[in-house]
Amino acid sequence: MKQCKNCTHYEVSKNDHEKPLGSCLSEKWLIGYNYNAKELQQDQIVVEGDEGWGFLVMPEFGCIHHKEKIT
Repeated sequence: MKQCKNCTHYEVSKNDHEKPLGSCLSEKWLIGYNYNAKELQQDQIVVEGDEGWGFLVMPEFGCIHHKEKIT
């Protein structure tokens, strides 16, 4: 199944939470400000991070940019 836990883009975060939160390192995720909407690709996402926060995903989440880990 195409889930984050099986994806090369997924990295488990070091956190104090009981659940295994992680980050997606895909180039399709852009974090920050001042992106030109005309330059974005149709399959990208922009998250306007503030004070160092970004986004976290759970291991069962999945997306169209899944790239299977080779174990």
